[in-house]
Amino acid sequence: MRALYSWNPGESDLLSALVLSLKGRYNRQGWEHFAQMMVQRHVPDLAAGRRLHFVPAPSKSDAEDHASLFARALAAHTGGVYFPCLRKASAGKQRRSDRGERALIAMELVEKNTEVSKNSTDILWIFVDDILTTGSTARAARLALGSPPHFEIWVLAERGLSCGASTDMLQNPHA
Repeated sequence: MRALYSWNPGESDLLSALVLSLKGRYNRQGWEHFAQMMVQRHVPDLAAGRRLHFVPAPSKSDAEDHASLFARALAAHTGGVYFPCLRKASAGKQRRSDRGERALIAMELVEKNTEVSKNSTDILWIFVDDILTTGSTARAARLALGSPPHFEIWVLAERGLSCGASTDMLQNPHA
């Protein structure tokens, strides 16, 4: 998991305001800026020789939103592929949901994007979202992609493992 910021709502009013202001689909310039920062900070650490596929968290309405703007900008800055191949399969709300409700999040591949291969060892699948809270959305994305061997999560901010995100759950989604 790679994040630019660690965020605990209520502790940093400035970061809370930033996160909220970037929601939606109208902040392309902001996401371009944060994508450039993310690339400067994290791309030198990536293993060479892998193709990068940036998969945005699907929006509620299937329209382009903050996650797709961020993923598109990351792909442009790295020479990677913007690959919006997921849609939500469950209708549950994530905001203000508890850990048990979030665990029910499910995703599926968009029919036109059937080229996903779980056995491809030369692709690094990068799931992109704004906030990592419990990891349930990323887990659902990894499962929908067929549990590829190389999968990372890139977010603007993570709420820390104290809020319930489990790297073990993300590494072993069948546990």
